[in-house]
Amino acid sequence: MNQDKKITHGDLLYKLMPTVYRARDNGLKGNNSEEGSDGDLKKLLDTFGGLLDQISANIDQFYADNFPFSSSLENENEIGCQPWLLPYFADLLDVNLVSPDAKGQAREVANAVRWRQRRGTPVATEEIAQLVGDMEVEIQEGWKRIAVTPSVNTPLMPESGYAENEIESGNPQDIAKHPGLQVATIDTRKYSAAVKIENETANSHYSDFSGQKALWITKNRSSVPLFGCSYQDLTPKTLDIRTPNWKEGHANPRSVILYCPIADGFYKKEVKEISWASVTSNDSIEVTAEKVMIDGSEYKKITYKGKAGNHSETNIAVKGKVKLKEDTIYDFENLVFSGEIETKKSNLTFKNCAVNEINIVSQLSDKIPTLDAQDSLFSEVFLKTGKARFEYCTVLKSAVTPEIEASDSIFSGVLKKDKSNAIRKINGGIRYSCVPESSEKVLPKMIYKCTKSEPLFFTSLLMEKGAGVIHPAASSEIKHGAENGGEMGAHHIRMYCLRYEAVIAKIKENLPVGLNVALVPDQTLASVPPGV
Repeated sequence: MNQDKKITHGDLLYKLMPTVYRARDNGLKGNNSEEGSDGDLKKLLDTFGGLLDQISANIDQFYADNFPFSSSLENENEIGCQPWLLPYFADLLDVNLVSPDAKGQAREVANAVRWRQRRGTPVATEEIAQLVGDMEVEIQEGWKRIAVTPSVNTPLMPESGYAENEIESGNPQDIAKHPGLQVATIDTRKYSAAVKIENETANSHYSDFSGQKALWITKNRSSVPLFGCSYQDLTPKTLDIRTPNWKEGHANPRSVILYCPIADGFYKKEVKEISWASVTSNDSIEVTAEKVMIDGSEYKKITYKGKAGNHSETNIAVKGKVKLKEDTIYDFENLVFSGEIETKKSNLTFKNCAVNEINIVSQLSDKIPTLDAQDSLFSEVFLKTGKARFEYCTVLKSAVTPEIEASDSIFSGVLKKDKSNAIRKINGGIRYSCVPESSEKVLPKMIYKCTKSEPLFFTSLLMEKGAGVIHPAASSEIKHGAENGGEMGAHHIRMYCLRYEAVIAKIKENLPVGLNVALVPDQTLASVPPGV
């Protein structure tokens, strides 16, 4: 039998039969039957075994449902508690579930008692952000950011605790350079920044920088910050009484600041770049060809599917211009195209893809959309004929199409029917989407619950970190404008906005009354600090 095939109860029953019966059944002298050689006895026992398989699966599921958190949430191949049971476990433990996905909710239930025991501590706060939001954060307490004058005779931690050399001189000017001394004026003679160190100290931190773990400490804490408004900035500031958010109100005794990295989006630091000519020979891309029937006509369809990581992260980037063959339907999934895709007499489908530019001159079949995209990011889209369908997509620059069907999408820049300057209305309809105000005269007649608020992204450059990711300063109509209450655009499936808000809500529950939380995106968390 095939070693990779899962052993069923039918197989077990068959093995229990005497060898003489198995030999008569498959003609293999008692050996296990090979594929395609099953006899009537084997088929009969497989029928009985099918019922036993179902009973066994139900018993395993009943057992797994008793444990709200298990490794199955991290590994899809294992049996785990069903997501619909999590609210019942949460009710038993008086847990307010705020996570947008089942994995985060299970972590909330599993760690509810631990977080209550450590309520208000930096350790619990950082753990909540990491488990609920799936993000690495660095915490700063607002009261430590306020500029105060030093107290007389207050003992200071040794310089070695700050990874600094010991001050041997008794000169007051040298003693004033002690890194642990509270100051009201920053030292302009040096700059302050995080550095990587080898030996742990009392003030060092161990963090994960885009998958690379490192031990670091902030050097010259009271000097001019090299990266202001980041986790590396520990310089004292005057009291800020504003309500803390992503850009203000940090130097406040009633605030807690969490610095988090900018979400990757479709960008991956370890992305593998290949040419279009080598796509078919790449092990990371599955290529299949088939014949499909559309309204009584037969067409050739080729599917290119790349392997995806967590949260559908794409790891394959096709570089250069791609010119597709005619008379073919193409289906792309989990891929990034850094160049232009040009084709004619074709229909294209994209799922979880990022494409720099699409140029479709003519369509193959008018029974299906010329361009059908889902959970995808585009810089520019041009269709000379046919219909473009967008579902949870973002177009960063321009979209030109004679007909459109769009839902839960973001169109930033230009949206029009053709490349001419004539004002011509686009056919079709748009719902639950963000449309540019400058294109109001060409929008289709069928518009439902759309917003004209300007979308704000970390960057609009396709191949950079944070491309198309909604900035915290964006309008709530965009962050919660999708039909199901989530964010519009290509990153709807990744739920970045909901994760940010879930982290803030959960941490507020575990902090003393009156404390406020600010989640601050920090691009410097993307790389390991340099060495001393």
